[in-house]
Amino acid sequence: MGPQVIFTPKSENVKTGPMAVSVTESTTCPSNCKLRRASEGGTNICYSLHGPMRFTWNKLDRHEIGMPWESFCAKVAALPAGSLWRHNVSGDLPGVGDAIDAAALEMLVKANEGRRGFTFTHKPLTAENFDLIRAATLRGFTINVSCDTLHEVDYFKMVDATLPAVTMLPLAYGKAEAPKTLKTRSGHVVMVCPAVRVEGKTCLTCGLCQNANRKVVIGFPAHGTARMRADKHAGGFAQIQK
Repeated sequence: MGPQVIFTPKSENVKTGPMAVSVTESTTCPSNCKLRRASEGGTNICYSLHGPMRFTWNKLDRHEIGMPWESFCAKVAALPAGSLWRHNVSGDLPGVGDAIDAAALEMLVKANEGRRGFTFTHKPLTAENFDLIRAATLRGFTINVSCDTLHEVDYFKMVDATLPAVTMLPLAYGKAEAPKTLKTRSGHVVMVCPAVRVEGKTCLTCGLCQNANRKVVIGFPAHGTARMRADKHAGGFAQIQK
């Protein structure tokens, strides 16, 4: 049951800090993910398909590295109570393509009980997926709906104002002189990721993405090898208001 996963109990990533993180095989990514197919000259802008992560993901897809889903969930259940951890530095919720594997997600949500797991998803918000995302989030495994632009934030919040959301932002919002918050055309507040703006701040010391009851959308400035193309993707359609 479920996809192959890499589980790292203590990440060495500067942004996340020394927290537990995971990577799930790319078959879990939805077919409609704009970051995989949005492009300049046909080149994707997905962070995980560039640089060292691309080779890691390829090996995971071939099951040369990683562990079965059941073993991964056992690792999560063994984390100390109250642990803040991030699921999916790369990859999406269990289930091939657009679908969410309800049984596999239930296994993870149960393993996370008493812990503070969070993740992000580009899975399409079908009625079934929506219900699964909401149920998991209400039970303490926070699933952030990933938007690519501020227009998408407004559309999503118009459909549902309760689930937590994140969005991609242009590169300029990663600069020290940029405003810490901005608003969409419909007035939804977007806060630039504190781990991007504040020196020494990490996901481990922040925890905002795990807070499902927060009042703001978290924005991540374009980053990675394809950041210039991602910048155009985020800014070209965002119509940012300062």
